[in-house]
Amino acid sequence: MKKLYIILMLAIIGLSVNAQWTVVGYNENYSLNSVCFPNPTTGFTVGINGTILKTTNSGNTWTAQTPFGSPDFQSVYFTSVTTGYAATQTGSMQKTVNGGSTWLQCGGAGSCWQYSLDFTDANTGYVVGIGTGEGIFKTTNAGASWTNVGASLYNGFLAVYFPTSSIGYAVSTPNLIYKTTDAGVSWSPINYSNSLIANLNSVYFTDVNTGYIAGSNGLILKTIDGSTWTPLTSGTSQNLNSVVFTDANTGYAVGASGTIIKTTDGGANWTAQVSGVTYDLFSVCFTDANNGYAVGGYGTILKTTNGGNGINELTNNSVMIDVFPNPTNDNITIKTDRNSTIEILNIQGQLIKTFATKTNIDVSAFPSGVYVVEVKTEKGISVKKFVKE
Repeated sequence: MKKLYIILMLAIIGLSVNAQWTVVGYNENYSLNSVCFPNPTTGFTVGINGTILKTTNSGNTWTAQTPFGSPDFQSVYFTSVTTGYAATQTGSMQKTVNGGSTWLQCGGAGSCWQYSLDFTDANTGYVVGIGTGEGIFKTTNAGASWTNVGASLYNGFLAVYFPTSSIGYAVSTPNLIYKTTDAGVSWSPINYSNSLIANLNSVYFTDVNTGYIAGSNGLILKTIDGSTWTPLTSGTSQNLNSVVFTDANTGYAVGASGTIIKTTDGGANWTAQVSGVTYDLFSVCFTDANNGYAVGGYGTILKTTNGGNGINELTNNSVMIDVFPNPTNDNITIKTDRNSTIEILNIQGQLIKTFATKTNIDVSAFPSGVYVVEVKTEKGISVKKFVKE
């Protein structure tokens, strides 16, 4: 029976061939700050030094676009497959009407560092950022001009999201949430109780009442009425930079050091996913329940085609890892050639234990099953599976 169990467990390892996330783009010369897919196959990502990349084959390959000049882009948003906007760190705005073939400057939004774009229709959009007396701008003519609708508000906004054409939210640093119910004409602060001083980096709503905010130090807030916000337990202390949901229950947040977490129960529980990178991730988007993209530091572009389910063994040539004996009853030995952080996860991606650099680990108390060893170093991540009998 024991031999049969071992065979079955090894078969499970062999069948779990779908990686949670795969690196599909990488370039050390630039950082990517935002990603947007106007349809399932066509997407754009923007970053520093005038970087605009486009894919027409669901992220498998990316080609550089030619912007106006070489500003540092912070956010990208497309209202259709042909019409899109890219906001910069200097307050200028660029627009394309031909799917990225050409980009031209359109009406600027003051001199603020523009962090986030959102449109409610083809003509009406909002951009928020940081700048003296300048925080929220609105356009009603498809970007030809922008009006400052947040001059009297705190000027440190990091994200904006409109679940309807009239109701919108802008989040700030630190711990500030503003809401409008009249399409940006007026904004009111929302108070919430939180002992942690945090930057609120991203906001997303699944319907007019239910929304989520991701922030620094692993902060995730949730509302079910648009007014009362409650902190959730994210399971991470890493800064979270972007949050998105694919349906009412399933959501993802990405952040520092390659962090990706997922919920399938409306934020009540979050599980860590293997990103395969240690660089900061700044933006995440999904085109459907299975296909998603995350971008970040050093030109990193990640893709999942299975909603982040399953964990594949991942070998990074810069991070040697060996795990033995396998299967095991009581102990495993982990060999790596670098100072590292070692994490053991179950097959669903839930974190079981974390160790500083360590070679011999007692797993005798672990229930029988398949486990994952993830070794993180400054050079990347390697992943191996083992069977606990």
